[in-house]
Amino acid sequence: MLAGVAAAQANKEPVKNLSVVEVEYKSALSDFRPYNDQAIQSWVKANDLVGRIGGWRSYAKEVATGEALKDASEVPDTQSSHHGGVKP
Repeated sequence: MLAGVAAAQANKEPVKNLSVVEVEYKSALSDFRPYNDQAIQSWVKANDLVGRIGGWRSYAKEVATGEALKDASEVPDTQSSHHGGVKP
């Protein structure tokens, strides 16, 4: 047991030629954006927009595939044919 202690104490020479590594700190909150209220819109217009986009299935597809939804103006209205034509 004393041999192990003696061997551990024998290496007391300072280590030379060490390079210093600089560490850069970036806070996890540095890109934090606080919540901002969205403008209130008509629920009828919001529901119509969701219908033009393709309903909840489009949102589910966006999450599943990672692809962003198309602009609502580019998406054809597929709901009008379900009820015998366009809305009055």
